[in-house]
Amino acid sequence: MMKWLELLSKHKVVLIIVFCLVNQISANDGIEINFLNKVSQSQKTQIIAIAHQNTHSLSKALQSIEWIETFEIQKTIFGKTLLQISAKIPLLVLNDTFFVDKSMNFYEVHEFEDDLLRVNCPEYLFKDIFYLINNVQEILNFSLKTINYDVIEGWHLFSHSMQIKLGHSPSFDELETLTKTMEYLYSNRKFPSIIDLRSSSGVAIQYVQ
Repeated sequence: MMKWLELLSKHKVVLIIVFCLVNQISANDGIEINFLNKVSQSQKTQIIAIAHQNTHSLSKALQSIEWIETFEIQKTIFGKTLLQISAKIPLLVLNDTFFVDKSMNFYEVHEFEDDLLRVNCPEYLFKDIFYLINNVQEILNFSLKTINYDVIEGWHLFSHSMQIKLGHSPSFDELETLTKTMEYLYSNRKFPSIIDLRSSSGVAIQYVQ
């Protein structure tokens, strides 16, 4: 009799453990979220906070989030929700306030990597940013780190080791001059600290120790 009671007691313990595990999976595994590209921790937290809404409410909430490029909500035959999210990929950080992607979409800044291009300029010059990036980056064999606009001196472009001063409205001729200057510097293995293209008399090159 005692052996039978001991055996029954063991089975009860096993049943209780299994029941608890099943409930835990059911409660915590009702939705699976897949991010198809890199997102920040704050972006993940934002999605997790709204993920347990019904499909209609979740879809509406996701549509209002600016950094989402596309999303898809699926329901399995077991009632599980599958959520896939593709984030917009920022090309630069503008005025420490907005991300800007390749389609010139502006959306709120989250955490970002140090190697992401940072641009600081007045709003009325936003249209000039991509002109500078597309044209100047082709000339250089290194990545730009920062682009700043100064109301007195104009555009300043920075890499990790070089500064290029372009003036207020870089023309085709100035960009052509920059191209020839960089070709000369590369061929002669010269690495100046500052290249100043603002003077009509020529290019000023400065080496800073």
